[in-house]
Amino acid sequence: MKIKTGITLCLLLSIFTLFGQNITGKWYEIQDPNASLEFTIDKTSEAYSGSFNWQWKSWISTVNAPLDHIIVKNDSLLLELTHADFKLNFKLKKEDKTENYKGFFYLGPRQLGPVTLSRTPIKRVLTIPEVVEKTYSRQDTLRGKITDERAWWNLTHYDLDFELDIENKFIKGSNTITYIVLESKNDMQIDLQPPLKITKVIQAGDSLTFTQEGNAYVIHLKENQTKGSSKEIEVFYEGNPKEAPRAPWDGGFSWEKDANGKPVVFTSCQGEGASLWWPNKDHMYDEPDNGMIIRVTVPEDLIAVANGKLTATEKKDNGTTTYQWTVVNPINSYGVALNVADYVHFSDPYNGMEGTLECDYYVLPEHLEEAKVQFKQAHSMLEAFEYWFGPYPFYEDSYKLVEGVGMEHQSSIGYSGGFINGNRGNDMSGSGWGLKFDYLIIHESGH
Repeated sequence: MKIKTGITLCLLLSIFTLFGQNITGKWYEIQDPNASLEFTIDKTSEAYSGSFNWQWKSWISTVNAPLDHIIVKNDSLLLELTHADFKLNFKLKKEDKTENYKGFFYLGPRQLGPVTLSRTPIKRVLTIPEVVEKTYSRQDTLRGKITDERAWWNLTHYDLDFELDIENKFIKGSNTITYIVLESKNDMQIDLQPPLKITKVIQAGDSLTFTQEGNAYVIHLKENQTKGSSKEIEVFYEGNPKEAPRAPWDGGFSWEKDANGKPVVFTSCQGEGASLWWPNKDHMYDEPDNGMIIRVTVPEDLIAVANGKLTATEKKDNGTTTYQWTVVNPINSYGVALNVADYVHFSDPYNGMEGTLECDYYVLPEHLEEAKVQFKQAHSMLEAFEYWFGPYPFYEDSYKLVEGVGMEHQSSIGYSGGFINGNRGNDMSGSGWGLKFDYLIIHESGH
């Protein structure tokens, strides 16, 4: 009996030493070069407790704040803390060959970035560097300036038509660009970012030559560009568009899967610009006066959602379906969005200041019941906004919430709020009021 008791005590002591004692003390995050994160973990006879310091080069710092929760289970370590009014969760696992813990940290259900905790700190320079005068490259000028090749024509309409090959992450199509001639010139700038490329340009049946300089193409027009006349060119393009490492802060395509393993695809380009995925006049100063048509061909078991109203659906013999979306109002190019998934759709029209506003909602099947409850808030929001700011500006193009990534896409708001109140469950105000509404719905719609 004494031998058995001794063995049991030895085992318990070993387990405590491996998963208890070794977790206490100082830990240093060693992956992020822009922030210094330190944990101090203590253990009483009852539970773990601790504190943290989080210093940033260019954001809010937290000093000697308590950790909200610490859970140690086998080789896993879970930490919860509050930083800048955000509740963050760290889910970490001990590496086999080192004492380090590796994993990720999360804001609600959303994974924010990788984390590695080590007993040994790394050197970081967290002082803000001295501001120096920025120099601009030729590409900066082509992107940001109203160049001569842009200034002479006024954009009036886009007709974007493309097919999405999801398996190969490939896009191929064309954009017919209609414009009014303001000055009689023959060189036109159209923007498209690599790795996509323009393959052909046609005007009035003639193939045109073009030259490329980085993200900018200069199309050499043959036809006489008479001042005041309306013209159009069709620009053909294809390629594998850039992928977004961290949407929506990094632009590009996001290729994901739903709970059933079906594709979920969405775009975001608020920083890099819409020429990241389709050819256009990529400058904020000019929008298509008469809106645009977005025609998307996808596998027949998926639904493609874009801006405006769904005006046509065509099932084809090759196992694909084409969805045509029509935008009546002028639209900024970065506000043009694509969402593709096995969506379910429901609608809830709103009786607003200018009549009936079609409110359409597209969510993944596993979130349908949650969305039917959560999206009822859209009516209250629209009522408040119309009371304070006047009529919703896009009655002709409807109002949509589309599950994907939170973005202010015109008439097709991207939603990633987790179907809970607050900012994914967090009270940004710290007053309690922030949990009375869904922050993502109001924030993205308010843009």
